[in-house]
Amino acid sequence: MSLVNPEDKLLKTITEVARELGIKEYVLRYWETQFPQINPSRQKGKRLYDINDVKTIKTIQDLLHNQKYTIQGAKNFLYFENEQDNDKNMLDVLAELKKLYSFLREAMSDE
Repeated sequence: MSLVNPEDKLLKTITEVARELGIKEYVLRYWETQFPQINPSRQKGKRLYDINDVKTIKTIQDLLHNQKYTIQGAKNFLYFENEQDNDKNMLDVLAELKKLYSFLREAMSDE
């Protein structure tokens, strides 16, 4: 008897992901060709999907099947979502740099 919940595994095979999400393996292979965000590692020729891959696949599945996006529409959505994350990260870095600059100016003026 295994104490590990299959849903909690760090790496999953294509069969496990397909079964978990209720989609065919060939669909996952096709999505890999269309969405560079899905990048499973390979071990002895087997695809191994990590948690981020599975999360991305779930998002793609929702966009295509529930929200009725086209493949191109889903690509655009994921691209712009990533861009927004990058913009937020840049703003966070900029805020930290401003704090550091103020700190250094104060330190220099105290000397």
